Amino acid sequence: MFFRREVHLNYTGLPVPSCPLCNRFASRRLSQGQWERSLELIHPDIVADLHLTAGASPQFGLDALCAIVRRVAALRPSLKVRAFTWSELETAAEREGTTPDQTLEALVEAELDSLAGGTLMDLTPDRPHLVGERTAQLERRAPWVAAAAARGLRCEVSWVYGDEDDPQWIIDGLARIRDLQDRWGIFQCFTPLLFQWPSDDVEIPMATGYNQLRAVAVGRLILDNLARVRGSWAALTESMMQVAFWYGADDAGGAVLPGDDLTGTVIGQEQLEELIRGTGRDPIDDLRLTNDD
Repeated sequence: MFFRREVHLNYTGLPVPSCPLCNRFASRRLSQGQWERSLELIHPDIVADLHLTAGASPQFGLDALCAIVRRVAALRPSLKVRAFTWSELETAAEREGTTPDQTLEALVEAELDSLAGGTLMDLTPDRPHLVGERTAQLERRAPWVAAAAARGLRCEVSWVYGDEDDPQWIIDGLARIRDLQDRWGIFQCFTPLLFQWPSDDVEIPMATGYNQLRAVAVGRLILDNLARVRGSWAALTESMMQVAFWYGADDAGGAVLPGDDLTGTVIGQEQLEELIRGTGRDPIDDLRLTNDD
């Protein structure tokens, strides 16, 4: 069972709706000096993914994103910079008037290692009138996928699901992701994520464990051209993550490195390895395996 050691950094403090783990880091609103000091606390020899994401902000154009990547790479060269969702990239490119190729080329020159990626479609479950809009959004992002493939940038892909999703739409959406993977091959891992309404005032049926496990199983069956399916502890809870291993998940998500101010709300490497062993599986550090290769 695979996992990764991760350092999380939200450079704006804005929420990232498509990622429950990223949202745990969204409320801190660290200044540049503060997040630089947080990186300096990490041992310089530690090899880990730096998961660098934030809510899309028009204040951050391409030059700003490149500057952040360069600064991180200079502070901790051992960290592999996995940064920016599709929404962040689109916002930066729109501000600067750059194409997907120009945007990603600049980020690669700034020493970006891979993309965060995330959801190709910003979905709201149980709203069938938005199906055409979702499909158009995926098609608009296809050039970003092609540009990433041309530069050897890999990323993860997420799928947002709800309690009453239309099965036909689920199959159609996942089939489109499968087609992109067949053509470009940049997706390393598929992560199903439960949709969360931005307001507590909206009452909707909560997805059950059945919905969560079904999302993992359907993803594994349809996306057999992706190497990994993630049953993330952050998205499923610890116990449901363990059950998901029996439904096709072979990736437990990220073990967050110590030294962060969210101690107690995230899972570290030792605890995650213990949870994996509790299912009768051996934990494998994916990043260390990659570096050894």
